Amino acid sequence: MKRSSILVVSIFFALTSATAPLVSAAGPQTPSCGNYKVTKNEVIVGVEFPKGTYQINVFGISCTKVMGSKGLFAQFLKLKDKDPLPKPWSYLADAIGAPKFSSGPGVGFRVQLITPTPTPTPTPTVAPQYTMAKVRANNNSASCWTVINGNVYNLTLWIEAHPGGPSVIRGLCGVDGTSNFNSQHQNQSNPAQRLSGYLLGPLTN
Repeated sequence: MKRSSILVVSIFFALTSATAPLVSAAGPQTPSCGNYKVTKNEVIVGVEFPKGTYQINVFGISCTKVMGSKGLFAQFLKLKDKDPLPKPWSYLADAIGAPKFSSGPGVGFRVQLITPTPTPTPTPTVAPQYTMAKVRANNNSASCWTVINGNVYNLTLWIEAHPGGPSVIRGLCGVDGTSNFNSQHQNQSNPAQRLSGYLLGPLTN
């Protein structure tokens, strides 16, 4: 082969070597070590890690050092964002793809959220229903309900303590006592305040 041909071939290989992408630039592609479940929302170095299942991939380090309750990822979660990562570990904020932790060139691990834990839908609270039928059923000294101005009150504990005598309150048990109460205590603030302590809720149909 002529010297000119050898020179051209050498230049070609030199150029292709310089321009070819480095496979290791994005980090080695390794099999997953498995999954790690984060049971509640956490923050590491200012980065949120919502509760859910994470897939962990390592490079330049064994899976056993990263996984498990005593592994590196578990240790980082326990920091609660109050402390920096233990040296020489750092979080690579500009890493492409999943969050990446590294302790040096070619050594570290990635964590990828694969299954977020759904937030349970709260069960709606059903307000108690206070009907006139229930008021009528509570019509004695052992359980004395009454209706005053559209609200239901349980006056059982007020029967013996009433300044006007127990019979006044017993007469309200199981009935709508609005007219009796208003005729006795119209424009009086103290009885109304006392009454508020026995409120059950509004009367429903």
